[in-house]
Amino acid sequence: MFDLTATIVTYKNELPILRQTIESLNNAFPKVQIVIFDNSLDKEYFSLLKSELCFKNVLFIDSKENKGFGAGHNMAENFCNESKYHLILNPDVIVNKNTLYQIIDYMNANTRIGVISPKILNSDLTFQYSNKRYPTLIALILRRIFKSDDTNIPYFKRKLDYYLLKDIDHAKDFDPPLLSGCFMVFQREVFRAISGFDENFFLYFEDFDICLRVKEHGYRVSYLSSASCIHLWERGNSYKTKHAYNLVKSMIIFYKKWGLKLT
Repeated sequence: MFDLTATIVTYKNELPILRQTIESLNNAFPKVQIVIFDNSLDKEYFSLLKSELCFKNVLFIDSKENKGFGAGHNMAENFCNESKYHLILNPDVIVNKNTLYQIIDYMNANTRIGVISPKILNSDLTFQYSNKRYPTLIALILRRIFKSDDTNIPYFKRKLDYYLLKDIDHAKDFDPPLLSGCFMVFQREVFRAISGFDENFFLYFEDFDICLRVKEHGYRVSYLSSASCIHLWERGNSYKTKHAYNLVKSMIIFYKKWGLKLT
């Protein structure tokens, strides 16, 4: 039985960045088993994945149908060996040394934690506000208008800062309402008990939804300040027109399931 398994869902991601992700994960936790589930439906790209990233502990699975981010991770988890903990990782995250050992030690000492995330940093090592409060409609709209997460309009700034938990000291451990899906470590039995991600979400909000379901099952959603990773995410990518449909659709599904909060 492994202490840790990990899944990464790809969709034509840049191979040099994905290589960095895998290498950093292996350096951070050498005994991890990694399953990469490719949603691109591109045989040439899948062949490149296997030929250029041929690590001994990595299994590549070619999706037959792209059902989205959450469904990809659910399918990939089925190919993992038995483990106590399970990592959901984006293909553009650099895992810092000791991060996973710190997280596992912390979870071993706090057995009611169902899912946990470390401190997430930008590529310039500034703090990335990835933990969130419940997404009100005004907060989501403001996030799309003010892409830098900042504004000089006092009312809007208060709403954004509150949504992004800027009133909480992230140098300390705490239990946030919601975590980002770019780096989540689950108790494997909890992930299975809640049947993984809700596959009605193709992209966006599946991470918020799974956090709420973890808490519904009586487990904690936690943040560990001493552990960290670097997320090479560029926010501009999430605003391309082709993603707008999935964003709006997932938002509607989320609010129908959990309730709409305007402000």
